[in-house]
Amino acid sequence: MNNFSALGLTEAFPSLNLERMVDVLNISPNERVLDIGGGGAPLPRADVIVDRYLAAGVDRDNQQAPVDSRWLAGDVQALPFADHTFDLAYCVHVLEHVNNPARACEELMRVARRGYIETPRRLTEMLHGHPTHRWLVDVIDGVLVFERRMFIESPLHNVMLGHALTDEKIFQAYLVEQRHLTCVQFTWSGRFEYAVIEPPGWQDKFDYDNAEHAGWSHFFFALNLLAQQAPISYVYSHIYQAKALLPNESLPVLLTSVIELLKGEFAHARAMYNEACQLGCEDASLNELEAILLAPESGRKVPIPLDRGYVIMPAVVEGENRSDTMLEKLIIKLKIAFARLQS
Repeated sequence: MNNFSALGLTEAFPSLNLERMVDVLNISPNERVLDIGGGGAPLPRADVIVDRYLAAGVDRDNQQAPVDSRWLAGDVQALPFADHTFDLAYCVHVLEHVNNPARACEELMRVARRGYIETPRRLTEMLHGHPTHRWLVDVIDGVLVFERRMFIESPLHNVMLGHALTDEKIFQAYLVEQRHLTCVQFTWSGRFEYAVIEPPGWQDKFDYDNAEHAGWSHFFFALNLLAQQAPISYVYSHIYQAKALLPNESLPVLLTSVIELLKGEFAHARAMYNEACQLGCEDASLNELEAILLAPESGRKVPIPLDRGYVIMPAVVEGENRSDTMLEKLIIKLKIAFARLQS
């Protein structure tokens, strides 16, 4: 059953505040807790943490997991535990990534007596999204519904994520205070209902196991965030992934040139520009970008491929990357958010 009984109907579960989540979910000291997909932020109360990637993984933007003795490599679709081994299964921002959500849901109900599931909502996937997400998820009449994602590029150009990463107030409202509006927050006990919708021909629209689909998904994600002036550190892992998956495509290489330029890696930026030209790139930004690469200066407007606007050249010294890491950027925002939640 989906409910917000712990906090009231109009309040969100504070899933960015892991200590509070332990209290809100009423986890007692003697209960055994499983965290599936703990990623970079496992539930501190978890007795066991299962994650598909114990090293950095593309599903979590290449963040390194804080692995300790509680961690096991595993898959929510085939959990290595006996029935009802755990009292609670905590599964946050995992099910939108899996190949078979029905199997994953059955596994959660098999190994635990109750649980908490969180995913982006369907609309959030349009506004925010992530290249690796395979499903649009929502709750309809108490049923957890998974519908195949049918697009490579976000229909709304990932517009809200860009704003959330660059505006503290939007981040606070969008991802903290109103998280129950942007995310499915689903509690269950015993069993829950789910449904999986797979329209005919979905494999032709978007299949992350298709390297071409996955590569262009990472490319457009990086392109859209750069156009919204998001931190370079949030963008570059995705363009490098796109370049690796699409080795013969010129646009990912060209966008890599732009990002290397903004990082202050001028020699690499020039090399990527030359490679894009060798691959036959004909993007309208080529001439303007070439001029900037010949004389990079802070304050210049750097063109973004596919006529997606401009980004301002920061003050950098060649070879020195002054952009914040993604983790540092988000930690600052989360500290502010948590302080306000507890005030």
